[in-house]
Amino acid sequence: MTSGGALTGWEGRVEPWQPGAEPRPGLLRAWRAGRAPFVRVRGVEVLRISDALSADVIAVLRERGIPRGPVLVNIPRGCVEVLVPLGSAAAWMTRPHAKCVESALMRCPALDVTHASGLWVAGRTWETPPGASPVTTSVDALAEALFVAVARHAARHDGPGGKPGPIKEVRYR
Repeated sequence: MTSGGALTGWEGRVEPWQPGAEPRPGLLRAWRAGRAPFVRVRGVEVLRISDALSADVIAVLRERGIPRGPVLVNIPRGCVEVLVPLGSAAAWMTRPHAKCVESALMRCPALDVTHASGLWVAGRTWETPPGASPVTTSVDALAEALFVAVARHAARHDGPGGKPGPIKEVRYR
């Protein structure tokens, strides 16, 4: 909801949020009201991985026993958002279907809005909520998992003549 480019309503109140820290009162009020307010993520960065590859990336992390930090499924953006260590955006090589963002602005549902609970708010749910896992996921492990995910996708979706089919583009903002 915008008006002349400015955010309005709940969305206009951007709260700072640092996973693992006590949420500020405004964020708690929004969560109690069933909203997913905009937050400016602090203390971590966000790696956005396209829907086309996200399930494979998460599967590779599971298969390899790599601990995952918080992972938010974001249907409107067409991606999952994985919390990664500070400094990751500067070091992240340009890769199709994944983008690392510092000082990310994201809509953040309450921490009990999880895939396991079946709850969704504003098209979002936590696959791995903050607090139930390490603070962040290794960006190096994610880069390797992304490489494997691209290979798996290509193997499943061979196009004409054995060439890999297209991978849906990620919608970043």
